[in-house]
Amino acid sequence: MVPVSACILAKNEAENLPICLRSLQGWVQEIVVVINDCTDRTKEVAESFGARVIEHAWEGYGEQRNFARACAQAPWLLSIDADEEVTPELRASIEHFFAQSDDHQYTVGLVKRLNQHLGQWKLHDTCALLLKKEEVHWIGLVHEHACFQGKTKWLKGCLLHRTEKSIAHALQKNLHYVQIKAAFYAKKYSRVRLIGKMILHPPMNFFALYFLKGYIWKGVVGFYVSVMQSIYCFLKYLFALEQTMNKHG
Repeated sequence: MVPVSACILAKNEAENLPICLRSLQGWVQEIVVVINDCTDRTKEVAESFGARVIEHAWEGYGEQRNFARACAQAPWLLSIDADEEVTPELRASIEHFFAQSDDHQYTVGLVKRLNQHLGQWKLHDTCALLLKKEEVHWIGLVHEHACFQGKTKWLKGCLLHRTEKSIAHALQKNLHYVQIKAAFYAKKYSRVRLIGKMILHPPMNFFALYFLKGYIWKGVVGFYVSVMQSIYCFLKYLFALEQTMNKHG
């Protein structure tokens, strides 16, 4: 086994967890699942795969990952979500990483994450998947990112991300993220700045994704994701504006 603790955050993820955990079984040192406020069988499912389950009150995505990091016993972390899956090629690349003693040279292993939208695997982004425990921490209430110093190495293979079950599910997820972001922006920006951002940022966001990033070449999926991200961008500022108006009248 490789000296890695796979760390997963989960709330009501009983449906997604089996695929994720099955892809981790038998080759990582341990699986740590940090849960909060579950009303389904998330805990039982995780334990059935031999995972160590820890209940911890929700502190935001960044702090929740930092808590999972503190609970991990191995010197390296595999930071993965319940709706993600390690492919056999990626597993082999991680095992090769340690077999070649790359863990002495690098701090983070980067991977291509392939995202599923409208039932199709067409869009990808970059994910910091493999991280040296003592050299990393996360920041951010939502869409958190890993902070680290040191060399990075690209791993072969990809991480499969079952991003959404349906358009309704995608909207529900975005609404959850919007409400978290809005509370932060309502404290950070004035009403005038929120209005300006609400007007300017959504079309800029669409242009950056659809044209500059090349989503235009991804067909309906590229257009759909560009529009959805623009809607998310619009709503987070709109909700923040609503909170400032309710507060100050």
